[in-house]
Amino acid sequence: MTTERVCSTAAGAIRLQFYWLCCLLLSFAYELPLLELTSMDRVNPRLFDLAALFGFIFVLPTIKKRSHRLPRPFKTWRWLVFWFVFCAIIWSITFLPTDKAMYSLFYAFRYLQGLIVIYLALKIPISPEQKRVLHYVVVAGGVFIGLFCIPEYIFGSTRRYIAGGKEISLAPGTLLGPLGATYGHIAAWTSLAFAMTVSLVDARFTRQRRWIILGIALFVAWPGLVSGSRSGFFSIILIFALALVYLPKLRNRIMVGTAIAILFGGLLAVQLPSVDKMRGASHSIDRFLGAEEAVTRDTGEFSNSIMERLQIGEGNIQGYTLELYQWQGWLLPLIGGGFYVVPHTLSSSLHYRVGYGIHNGYLFPLEQGGVLAFVLFIAFLVICFKQLRIMKCSMIHQDASFAMGMWLYFVILLLRNWVGSPFWLSVGSENFGTFLVLLIILACKPTGPWKSLQPKLK
Repeated sequence: MTTERVCSTAAGAIRLQFYWLCCLLLSFAYELPLLELTSMDRVNPRLFDLAALFGFIFVLPTIKKRSHRLPRPFKTWRWLVFWFVFCAIIWSITFLPTDKAMYSLFYAFRYLQGLIVIYLALKIPISPEQKRVLHYVVVAGGVFIGLFCIPEYIFGSTRRYIAGGKEISLAPGTLLGPLGATYGHIAAWTSLAFAMTVSLVDARFTRQRRWIILGIALFVAWPGLVSGSRSGFFSIILIFALALVYLPKLRNRIMVGTAIAILFGGLLAVQLPSVDKMRGASHSIDRFLGAEEAVTRDTGEFSNSIMERLQIGEGNIQGYTLELYQWQGWLLPLIGGGFYVVPHTLSSSLHYRVGYGIHNGYLFPLEQGGVLAFVLFIAFLVICFKQLRIMKCSMIHQDASFAMGMWLYFVILLLRNWVGSPFWLSVGSENFGTFLVLLIILACKPTGPWKSLQPKLK
């Protein structure tokens, strides 16, 4: 189907709206600064900022505010963002020094910016054909990242230069691609793209196209398998295992393909790759097998192992104890510990963690916004879980395959969220949290009439 035909669909978006949606999704695949306007790297504009500005100026006036009901997950996320902004304002005008208050308000602005962009995207009517094109756009973003990473993987890089002449030292073999200065960002992006690509295998395509789609899925996954992120490596493996359960056509193809691979592999294989070769090919495998860097905290040395990340017991979770939040006192359960500048008490001194937080996606909203933020986030997850489960069985196959991709990723996220913060704008992940929430809610939004789904959505 041509773009012209997609854009002219009566029930879908007009040309300006649809092109903006495509550009918006693609903007998340390139998160390097466009200009160095300040010495603060995070403040410098990205493609997403340009897409957001264009949407505010040109797309917002075309939106019919009273039409197109907003999905339930958006309403919950909206209240969570409003509460975050309230907490940031209270902390900034009351308890924080001026320089730290500016950082807190900056991150509150980022959440508001993302919320408005998500609102614009959801208010645009989308036809089934247009939703399929948006599905392709997400896959195209994964392909772009995979292509961008090829020279970086071949030639290697141990430095990432950022604004102000600063540089970040990287372990050999680390991949960052066109994204933020952390392998967690590229691992999250590529595993999401992998899930969205694999879900197309069950679409109404010919056998040859399904094999092509499977090949593309493996290509978009490769940066996440070698980037250095262990959670990204296992996410891709688990998504593939889950896809075998939910996608019958993939399961049939893989069974045949595996039989052929075993037959010819047994005849042609000379020897299995050695462990050293596997470590050399994938920094993720290298870290998993034990070659992990010693990381220095103010409290001493520790091994950044998986067991360290999963640690629960002896009054702490992953090294965090309530003693670190003694300075906040009664404020912590009410308005969090200091929005995006949480002060920790270490070695009798106050240390502000600007732009970072606890490395646990479930406890992160509790740390940043107190008990209410935690409850709202859990409610958001529950609503998304229920609606994705329904939408992946939609009679509209474009809705079903889009929701299936996000369902595969979402289920794994429920596990990965314990050792990371994919939903949140932190740990160098730039705007990925906004991208993730946008895709999840888009997957929960049917292109057909709401009335046909109302009995199931309640």
